[in-house]
Amino acid sequence: MDILYVILTALLVVAAVTMILKKVDTRLTFLFLGVIGLAAATIVTGQSVLGDSTTGNVWLDIFDVIRAKFVSTISGTGIRLMMIGGYVMLMNHTKAADVLALGASKLLKPIKNPYIVLALVYMIGAVLKIFITSQIALGLLFMATMFPILTRMGVSKLSAAAACVAIGGMDLGPNDSTGIFAATEILNCTPMDWFTNYELIIGPVIIVCVGIFMGIWFQYMDKKEFGGLVIPEEAKEDMKISDLGVPAFYGVFP
Repeated sequence: MDILYVILTALLVVAAVTMILKKVDTRLTFLFLGVIGLAAATIVTGQSVLGDSTTGNVWLDIFDVIRAKFVSTISGTGIRLMMIGGYVMLMNHTKAADVLALGASKLLKPIKNPYIVLALVYMIGAVLKIFITSQIALGLLFMATMFPILTRMGVSKLSAAAACVAIGGMDLGPNDSTGIFAATEILNCTPMDWFTNYELIIGPVIIVCVGIFMGIWFQYMDKKEFGGLVIPEEAKEDMKISDLGVPAFYGVFP
């Protein structure tokens, strides 16, 4: 039975990758494959995916699982993401992110290699992942704050975006779902014990190594793709914060 589950999972992963590569809408892809996966589980086990909470029909239970998941996501993570996304849009609309980027880039101007800043951005973000467990939320925050700083310093948009998104890849902290699963289901210990006795020992080493590698790698890729630093036109001009038409204290908001 376990082997059958592994085979079905592998088939669904292959199907998902194939559909995404063919540029099928990712939301519809995962929704469609999720329904197929639940239907397969119903057929294989002969039981409802809701267990004792069945609606009375095993096939309707599949859609009730989707309904319950939508409700829990929207009322929990969905609300937080909408708030963060709205705040990011507000910062861009009011040019607060531009003020921050302009001021920070001037302060960091003595650092001749912007990829050192990129490496530090990753390290700081990986540490913040302990407190902000949502990868999407953390990525949005760094896209609003650090992305414009990195691009103004000469890092390509592709490299800056990749660094901001990759921050959430570190599953560290006692509140992280992966850590909770590893602690309670595998090691039979508390999440805090898992964090202090395991993650806290190897985590800093991994963060530093990955940060250094990303700085070197993205510098190599930018040089290969663009011939070096990609300085935007507005950064070439000696622009002042007053030229943005908004107060300087707006830079504190992001």
